Amino acid sequence: MADIATDGGVTLSGRIRARHRCLQTRIATLEFDGRARHARVVQLAEELVAHATAEQLVLYPYAEELLGLHDLSFEIERALDALLGVVGGMEDDTLFGGAIARLSVVFERHVDGDELGLLPMVEALGAPDQLVRMGETIEEFERSLGTARRENPGFWSEAMAPAPGGWRN
Repeated sequence: MADIATDGGVTLSGRIRARHRCLQTRIATLEFDGRARHARVVQLAEELVAHATAEQLVLYPYAEELLGLHDLSFEIERALDALLGVVGGMEDDTLFGGAIARLSVVFERHVDGDELGLLPMVEALGAPDQLVRMGETIEEFERSLGTARRENPGFWSEAMAPAPGGWRN
């Protein structure tokens, strides 16, 4: 399957495959390199949530309507559940190791389902201009989330950060 649209742009499947490879690399890095674990987990969490949201809002509704299928978001939701274990186990090496291994397996199932099953069917049956627009929408969505992260990194805004000495009532 070609990942380049006739207008020279990257197709929907090309964009999703690229995002999958990036997330797989982030997960593998956490499995084998414990340095800067907290920052890497935060980045993985932000990117995986953005990816899942884009698929759930853009790809899956279109695919379900086009193909007459239901519950296409099941595997990505399982990956998000597994991500909770990774975040919750960050401070315990044993818990973390098991949680990141589980996330890796669950995310691989998601990737296989999308890339081997869903995307080829959607690209075979979907309108080419619609697929390009969906790919652009997903890219823009992820880019805007990345911009928001650079402007205000992390989960807390400066106003929400604890005062020196901790939280106060």
